[in-house]
Amino acid sequence: MVWVLIISIILFLTYLAAILFQRSFARRSNEIVDAKDKLAQINVRQALLDARKLSLTGKSLHDYQRLEADYNDIENSKFLHIEQLANSVVFDARGLNVFKTREEFNTLDATLQETQAKIKDIQDGLEKLNEVDQEHRKAVDELRVRYDRLRKKILAESFKYGPAAEPLENVLSGLEDNFAKFVKLTESGDHSAATDVYERLRVETNDLEKKMIDIPPLYDKLVNRYPANFKELQSGADTLTKRGFVFDADPNVVISDMKKSYQRISDSLKALNLKKTTEAQAVLEVQIKTLYDTIDNEFGAEYDVKKNDRKLSGELAHVRAQNQELTLEIDRLNQRFILSHSEVEDTRGWAEQIKSVAAQNDGNVKRWREKKAPFTALRQTQLGLFKQLDQISKNQRDLYVTISSYPQVFDDLKRISLQYAGELSNIRRVLEQVDMPGLPADYRLQFISVQDEIKSLNEMVASARVNLDDAQRQAHEVTTDLADLKSSSSELYVNANLAVELIHYANRYVDRQEIISALQQARLYYERDLDYSRTVDIVGRALNQVEAGSYRRLRDGYVNRNQTPF
Repeated sequence: MVWVLIISIILFLTYLAAILFQRSFARRSNEIVDAKDKLAQINVRQALLDARKLSLTGKSLHDYQRLEADYNDIENSKFLHIEQLANSVVFDARGLNVFKTREEFNTLDATLQETQAKIKDIQDGLEKLNEVDQEHRKAVDELRVRYDRLRKKILAESFKYGPAAEPLENVLSGLEDNFAKFVKLTESGDHSAATDVYERLRVETNDLEKKMIDIPPLYDKLVNRYPANFKELQSGADTLTKRGFVFDADPNVVISDMKKSYQRISDSLKALNLKKTTEAQAVLEVQIKTLYDTIDNEFGAEYDVKKNDRKLSGELAHVRAQNQELTLEIDRLNQRFILSHSEVEDTRGWAEQIKSVAAQNDGNVKRWREKKAPFTALRQTQLGLFKQLDQISKNQRDLYVTISSYPQVFDDLKRISLQYAGELSNIRRVLEQVDMPGLPADYRLQFISVQDEIKSLNEMVASARVNLDDAQRQAHEVTTDLADLKSSSSELYVNANLAVELIHYANRYVDRQEIISALQQARLYYERDLDYSRTVDIVGRALNQVEAGSYRRLRDGYVNRNQTPF
């Protein structure tokens, strides 16, 4: 019983939903009919009639006829079809076949949207035809004024265009012919063809106006500046040539090439090819600037060459005299010293370089006198010679400073040799006065070694020709070894004297066995081995055992009372 009730409710709700859907389709169909009526009220027909007054022809007429045919189809067919579809939807909405009604409604809605879009296209097309017509008629007036102004300008200012005046006038005539064609197409209503002609006219007219702006300054240089440049350059080159100037490139040939560039500019200008005109002009500008710079440089270089020639003679004389003085000084020193730093070879080498510079300068002067080289090239060679002489002079000065120190170095070596010999004798004298049984073997070897080194140094500085390098190395070695010997001598001197003092002090404690034993052992090191450091150590440790701190007290007391004589 419950299931029957549920099914009944579901069927009722489904029926109710179907009725609601069908009524909504009917209502929306009526809305579409209202929208169709509003479309029909748009005065497209009048717009078509107005457009027909434009006297259209050609493609424009074809476009108009297509628009008119499209609207006739809408007016005679589409509107009626929409009403029929709407009536069908309203009729079917009375039943319960929702699916069929929805399909018919979708067709109705699509047809309305298609019709709306088509009417919009027709309106846009008609508006475009009107706009093009107005634009072309306005363009006719504007172009007529522009061509009239351009013709007057060419006629009145033909002197500014030179060989380009006639070609410009021919271009303008061609534009005016196309303009007449444009006017005819516009007046006949063939706006599509007129548009193509107008686009070409617009581009070509703009190009003509630009050329009429760009050509005058180009032509002005052609008639006023460049001929004056040629005349001035030719005059300058001829004057310098008569005065004996030489150029890497013949100025007459260069000027001839300039005139060829000049002719290319004129020809390109006459052909209205401004790109080639500008390119040829850039080439000519470079040629003119280069020749001006060449003439200026050569003119300035003449003065520099003459000034440098005098200066080079002085520099050569100075460096040559410097070399001769250096040679004499080295010969004098070479009699007393063995020169081991290629002083002689370097000086001879610089003398050869000076001869080479002099030969190069003579060759340069010959090229100048015989007019076989540009002054700029001669100047460049002179600058290179100055650089060589400056370096030679610096090298010779540096060597002179170095060899000037040799006598002082030798005197210092002699003084050091005598000083070290005296210091060694002092060491021997001091140690001989020390109360000790003899000198340790290793100390004697060290002493003898330093003695031999000083003897060798004495022999070096006393030789007929002294090798300063060897003598300086020997002096350095003696300085180091003598310092070590002084240190060893000082240590030996202190330990020998301190050993005696400690032994005397230890004799106070001969009743102590540790002292007796230490003295017996120390005597062996002192008398037999001559090891005074070991003696001090043994006795000192024994004293500390019987009298704490006594060794340090005795050692410090000795050091404070006695100064090492080395």
